[in-house]
Amino acid sequence: MRVIKLFIILSTLMWTFISYANDIKDGVVQISDQRAVYYQHVKAKAGKPTIVLLNGWIYPINNWETYVNELAAKGYGVVLVAYSTQTESLRYVKTTPYYEDLKSVPLGQIHKGIETKDLADDVMSVVDKLGIDKFHMQTLSYGSIVGSFIASNFANRVRSVTLITPAVVPSNRYTPYGESRHLYYVWLNQVNKNSFIIPDDWYDLEIYQSLRLVMEFQKKKMDLNGVSFERFLNGAFQMGRSTKYFDLKDEATQSWPNVNVILASQEEPMLLKDQFRFWDIKEKSSPESRLVLMEDVPHAIPGAQPFLLAELTDQLLSKTISPGEHKMSSVTGAIDNSEPARNILKSCGFYLSKNNSILGASTSTLGTKSSN
Repeated sequence: MRVIKLFIILSTLMWTFISYANDIKDGVVQISDQRAVYYQHVKAKAGKPTIVLLNGWIYPINNWETYVNELAAKGYGVVLVAYSTQTESLRYVKTTPYYEDLKSVPLGQIHKGIETKDLADDVMSVVDKLGIDKFHMQTLSYGSIVGSFIASNFANRVRSVTLITPAVVPSNRYTPYGESRHLYYVWLNQVNKNSFIIPDDWYDLEIYQSLRLVMEFQKKKMDLNGVSFERFLNGAFQMGRSTKYFDLKDEATQSWPNVNVILASQEEPMLLKDQFRFWDIKEKSSPESRLVLMEDVPHAIPGAQPFLLAELTDQLLSKTISPGEHKMSSVTGAIDNSEPARNILKSCGFYLSKNNSILGASTSTLGTKSSN
């Protein structure tokens, strides 16, 4: 009898999963013969809103699958976009991608490149094709850069903005060399407008070479969807170079609607500090904002904790979580808002234990300093 009951339960769960998985429709917006945008879409159930998910830099779109299914199970509509520079979209382009047109510079020729606006246009082209007027927006990592542009330029269509482990500044700036080069070129661009004498393109070439070294090392582990490595590398490079002077903290005073921030306790410490600097500014300009620190969770939350993230998303969008700072246990799924997180995160480097958990050895009280 128990075996029969277990079989019925498992069968029900299986068909429930399949039914939601089959609700996911994919499509392509063919903007031109040089540019395509791949997307996945789940229609919202009656009375439920749609969430537009903005991908990370080189984060595979299939890493979102379980999370998308969980949102669908809760009735939400979901739109997941692969930018025109990512492999899922590049496989639909038969000619040279639009951003690979060449221009001459003193050191040779480089690609003309893209701006953040181009990636935002990718997203909005999908939203418009699906006839979605207003939507909630969630961004992962690099997606915060594209999302900040959309939030500022399409504010009348965005119901809320949820930044998940947001990129704050380009990754090359998290080294002394990278930051010094950044400041050097900022200064040069201010004092010398003649790009032939001191070309900003040199900075592009430095970023390109650094990215190539990193990606060549990971090349064998990548699923490129049939796209050549060089095309994938150039797409990733264009995304990186387009944001070389971006700083999310500059966007913090923008009047975005209903801002939520979700951070991971196992984040890279320097990035986590920057994320909280952004939050400190954003909270002052938007006191109704919410921040949730997810304990013992890494940077790529949608892939690592899809069920917990779906639960948290549901609570944030239904506004059952009060404004301010909270923490969420990855074990119980419970949200504890009894004490603000700010105290331990003002100088989060002092609270890092050997396992890279920002809460250190003690997780019982948010304001308790770790002895490590």
